[in-house]
Amino acid sequence: MGKIFLPAIGSRGDVQPFLALALSLLDKGHSVAIAAHLESQSLISKYSDKITYFPISKSIELILRDTPDGQALIGPFSIFSSIGAMQRANVSMQPVFESWFDDVCAAAETYQPDVIGFSTFAWNCGGPIIANYILPKKTPYILIEMTPGTPTSEFCHMSFPVPFRFMNLFSWRMFQTVTTKTYVPLIARIIEKKSLQNTPLGLEGYFPHKELETDKIEHVHAFSSQLLQRPKDWNEHQYVFGELKLRKLNQVEAVPKELSLFMQKAKNENKKIVYAGFGSMYDIFCITPEKAASFADTILVGFATAKIGSDLVSSQTRFIFHTYMRNGRTAIPSENALKKMEHGSYFLLDSPVSHDSLFPSIDLIVHHGGAGTTHSAIHAGKPAIIIPFWEISDQPFWGSVIETLGCGKMSPAWYKLTSENFAIILRDMLRRLADITLQTQSISAKMEEEHADVDVADLFNKILSLKMA
Repeated sequence: MGKIFLPAIGSRGDVQPFLALALSLLDKGHSVAIAAHLESQSLISKYSDKITYFPISKSIELILRDTPDGQALIGPFSIFSSIGAMQRANVSMQPVFESWFDDVCAAAETYQPDVIGFSTFAWNCGGPIIANYILPKKTPYILIEMTPGTPTSEFCHMSFPVPFRFMNLFSWRMFQTVTTKTYVPLIARIIEKKSLQNTPLGLEGYFPHKELETDKIEHVHAFSSQLLQRPKDWNEHQYVFGELKLRKLNQVEAVPKELSLFMQKAKNENKKIVYAGFGSMYDIFCITPEKAASFADTILVGFATAKIGSDLVSSQTRFIFHTYMRNGRTAIPSENALKKMEHGSYFLLDSPVSHDSLFPSIDLIVHHGGAGTTHSAIHAGKPAIIIPFWEISDQPFWGSVIETLGCGKMSPAWYKLTSENFAIILRDMLRRLADITLQTQSISAKMEEEHADVDVADLFNKILSLKMA
């Protein structure tokens, strides 16, 4: 059996799939280490004390939230302003990227893995250099992404939407051009720091996307083919196995008791339950209490005023609003907004909760459209309203996918949303909820047949076998 190293940079939605994979690798007898931000350490330890943990400093969420260039990157979107914002933010984030490389490199040198499974950021921040040139022996590796990461003519890159299908590959090349400019100074500093100047490669030879273009890198896309079919123009090294999903999650992360009682009462009264939560997006985008409260008011007033016929939605449904933010903050709605809510019709959830534990009890889910939350909602068989926060991320992409599948509706971006248009979207979704739920459940049943954690673990086994042959 082998030693597997999984550097997973990002929020819970980025780390949880690697935890699911780690548990499957442990079941197959491997030793596993995960490198992740400090806030993920407790999540990892909840599931297993057999996983070696290495820390990664400087969370990307803090950089986006707390720096002017980071705020420019997440601001209102246009294709041209986003390119400039990406370039400015990427320059200011160079020290962060370098610290991620240093952390991942130190962990790899300590752990001495047999195979590495890189996350997107770990890959982009020089991961292949660690595997190919820094570890004592050249180490095989896999790139594991939660969203499409290989150019295709079938759809455009998520960060660079284009109006016509024939422009799709151009969109991917635009993204590669911007990111290459980002990583030129980073890779140059790594080459100098690690004394790699005398290797036969020029600067371009160290770039991660150059590795992918050799068609020899195993590239796992951990999204469900029930949501998005594998493009026909991908090569044999591009895999779509499905969502990397945690098993037996309810035993580890239970829903808070007070919330469980609220939901049980709603079910006893034959009320539908609507949940709204936006994960780490709150921390990044709602950087002041005023912004957080304003957005919370938009959602709650929309719910309070929505009608089906002459009846208020709140008379037929119960509403859970996830107010929890990190660092002790909460997105508390104003008193005026709460006064509009029918007494007993809502629950303000001020603690973290696992989506996979909660969603099976919900009837309609309102979320930001991240890959992990999107898969969790559909896997639970629940329709969704997607309110994108970050317009140059995967969120509008998954919102479009969900609409196309007939599993939900995408609203305007969060900063364009009003209580009036949210009320209209909510009303229309609840009117058609039975039909949309049947469609979502049919896709969920097919997703149950996917076992990505096992399939990706088998790919690691295959690579280990080849290495030891």
